[in-house]
Amino acid sequence: MTYRFLVFMFAWGIALAGFANISLAHDVPEARSSRQQRSNIFDYVSGRDELVLFQTLHGAAVGVELCMITGCEDYDSFESAAALGLAGGLTVSLLATRNGISTPAAQAANFGTIWGFWHGQVLNYYLDDWGEPWQRATTLLVGQSLGLLSGLTLERTLSPTPGQIAQTVSTGFWFGATTAMVLPIIDEDVPSWSMLSVLLATDVGTAVGARWLSKANMGRGRVAYVNLMGVVGGFLGGSYAVDSTDRAYFSAMLAGTATGLGFGLFTSRKWKSENRNSRIQTAMTRHNLQLTPSPTLGTSNNVEGLTLQITGTL
Repeated sequence: MTYRFLVFMFAWGIALAGFANISLAHDVPEARSSRQQRSNIFDYVSGRDELVLFQTLHGAAVGVELCMITGCEDYDSFESAAALGLAGGLTVSLLATRNGISTPAAQAANFGTIWGFWHGQVLNYYLDDWGEPWQRATTLLVGQSLGLLSGLTLERTLSPTPGQIAQTVSTGFWFGATTAMVLPIIDEDVPSWSMLSVLLATDVGTAVGARWLSKANMGRGRVAYVNLMGVVGGFLGGSYAVDSTDRAYFSAMLAGTATGLGFGLFTSRKWKSENRNSRIQTAMTRHNLQLTPSPTLGTSNNVEGLTLQITGTL
């Protein structure tokens, strides 16, 4: 039952991420600046909005972790630490992005933080028998910090589009989720190394998504829709065998997940692909590049040529 709960929470995390992406990402250009074009909050979400929202919540987690490291024991201390962490996360994220941040960079920072937390949590799973609370909190804090920095570094190095990041991360999630379902099908007595297997599967899936699947040029909204269909399919499949053995339960969930993912891909096959100029647009936004054409006039005020002036911060 404990293992079922872990898999359920893993799938529920994907469902929340899918719902958030469908709500907040409609593959619209990042360059909308007029208030008239922002009449509906769900029509446009800037990279700064995404980063500030997530990192503010991350700040609360950091506050609790720092409280554990310093030896907090009572509920009031943890509550105060979480409140201070929220305020700190909001302040730091606003100051760090006062000049703006691109959506891919915000995605990379947020997903990197989640990835670091996941690695730290798996490590803590194996340290649980002898690790002290402050040691487990330190592991999580270090993992989250390294994940955030790694995400930003990779984004600046590879310059991916928002859809490519979403597709890469989703592929890693599904590799891990399906591995978690397959293990109890093979052996109902789940081995102690199962969590490590799931961790390695997520890393392999991320590498596969970054290397091959990102070339499919799927938009961010389509990725979220496919993810949500996979989660719905998994829940529906598992619901038919909820009172059965673990092997039957996870077999039904795996079949439902595969069906849901296939259904999502098929029904969204005609969705508009992500703009192939997104990388150029992202680079122009990051460096504040502006192109100013100036006509060259001849002796009779006739246009004889065109001069293109490029300004920005490099």
